[in-house]
Amino acid sequence: MSDEPAAGLWDYDRDRTQTPTVGEKFSISLFQWLSKRRSKGLKRSKSIRIIGYVADADAVYQKADELSRRFNMEGVSVENPPPWLQKQYAVRRPAHLVAERTSDELTGAEVRPIRLEVMTNELGPHGFVKHNGMNFVRRQGDQYHVIEYQTGKYGHEYAMGIGFHYTWIPNLSAWTMMPSTADVCWSYCAVQAHVGEFGLNFTRGRTWFRYGNDRKSFARTLLEDVAEGRTQLDVHARKWEDPEYWMSGEVQASRRDVRILFPWRIDDCLFLACIAIHLGQPDRANRELKIYLGRAQTSGQYEHILGEVRKCCAAMNFEPSI
Repeated sequence: MSDEPAAGLWDYDRDRTQTPTVGEKFSISLFQWLSKRRSKGLKRSKSIRIIGYVADADAVYQKADELSRRFNMEGVSVENPPPWLQKQYAVRRPAHLVAERTSDELTGAEVRPIRLEVMTNELGPHGFVKHNGMNFVRRQGDQYHVIEYQTGKYGHEYAMGIGFHYTWIPNLSAWTMMPSTADVCWSYCAVQAHVGEFGLNFTRGRTWFRYGNDRKSFARTLLEDVAEGRTQLDVHARKWEDPEYWMSGEVQASRRDVRILFPWRIDDCLFLACIAIHLGQPDRANRELKIYLGRAQTSGQYEHILGEVRKCCAAMNFEPSI
């Protein structure tokens, strides 16, 4: 990696000593350096994977170098990504390399048409529209509901993310409003969970489901997971129809013990500040914002975070007293 990284610059894993010498494929991380919010220094953003072949490792590093240069030249931001930015990039198979199956499990290419058919048939009649990869989004009144198929890092498994967001709350990553379902994805939702966690004791991390080696079995499991995600959204959307719910004692108690709302996770201060703004409770909104900014006091990035808060408030036409 670069000796002197700077905030905003894209970089990648340059240490070739970590390149595998056996196996068919490997990947390296492409990421953006970001300022830490609660301490000094830099941190890596969520990675974009560059996937290629061990037999042609140079092509993988060349692709990473090409992309990092392009992203830096065009000023790409991982927090406000352009529509064309992908979660992963692949290098073509070398012409001399013959594909060899090492497992009888279904491949990504084999499950792709199955997941598209199953999710479209199950979610389409209920108002969901496919956007941005495998995000299915529905607008219902002033709510966005999201069900996202999430592929495992190394393939052969998937998770099912479900998300909830109000249409009058901005994207809390990019601080802009999301006027249509095309602007929404699971990672932008203020309230998130995963299928497979409901009814379980408190755990951390998402539940992963294996592809298996049978198409019908995979389709059946996927259908059950998609239906479970839609059912959970239907149930909780009714519960959250009145945003006053988020001012309740149950939610306040969850800030001390996240198991109370588990498996739902929320970005508490900013989300609750937005709720208070919408409900016409400026004092409550300012209190939540001050808590959020208080956490940033020791980060060395206070001015940057303050600017983000002001953008969020401006998107909701609110002038904070902070």
